[in-house]
Amino acid sequence: MTARILVVDDIAANVRLLEAKLMAEYFEVVSASDGPGALEIAATQSPDIILLDVMMPGMDGFEVARHLKADPKTRHIPIVMVTALTDTEDRVRGLEAGADDFLSKPINDVAMFARVRSLARLKVMMDELRLRHETSGQLDLGEDQAELEQQDDPGHIVLVEATDFVADKMIDYLGDAGHTVARTTSGAAALAWCRAACSLRSRGRVPKNPAARIAGAATDHPRIPCSPVSPNCSRNCTGSSRKRATRRSGEKGIAGAETSASPSRTKAMIRGTCSG
Repeated sequence: MTARILVVDDIAANVRLLEAKLMAEYFEVVSASDGPGALEIAATQSPDIILLDVMMPGMDGFEVARHLKADPKTRHIPIVMVTALTDTEDRVRGLEAGADDFLSKPINDVAMFARVRSLARLKVMMDELRLRHETSGQLDLGEDQAELEQQDDPGHIVLVEATDFVADKMIDYLGDAGHTVARTTSGAAALAWCRAACSLRSRGRVPKNPAARIAGAATDHPRIPCSPVSPNCSRNCTGSSRKRATRRSGEKGIAGAETSASPSRTKAMIRGTCSG
């Protein structure tokens, strides 16, 4: 996967070093030597990721991040702050300014490429969702669109992502939209989960009504944990408990598919179940 990366650093040697490393991995690189230049390039060239040095004269990295996140044209661009600062207060300040991740100096190449590739995947997904939202608004479907949205059945999504940071963001985003998310770091587990779901659906064993799906599963399997991102969950899971329950339910559901669980157990897992 390739991406356009904006490197921001006031030291030319640091910029050239990062350019060489990133271009060797087939990334497109643009650069800026100060904060105002970074803001201009971000607005005009739409980079996919910004590697932003913190300690710069004039406008530092924290201020640049705040400007980027305040602009509707650039607020969706992931920012990785590159810094020698290691204090917790500095990291918290960076997060409050809008940073999505951090790289510590001296930069570890493996960590840098892992973060860049992970954020590039996240950026692609977010761009697709934004484009879909903008397109639906331009069509101006009015009442018909509102009716379609009310009839839309929340989906069941298998998320294959090894990075906890990216997975949490995607689970929160999809959960807010009412979808049930099962997460795994293994492609084999995801395939097993999907095959089990397709098999049950092809035999007509999964009801279409989400309320019936949850009620039936709760009756048959009262100990199955709540699927917190289901909009029909009567237990109103919120906050950190939702995230923990999401991960638990996803892991259990995937494990069940991998070990050829019983049909009723697999059926309950696919339904997006809620405990009694």
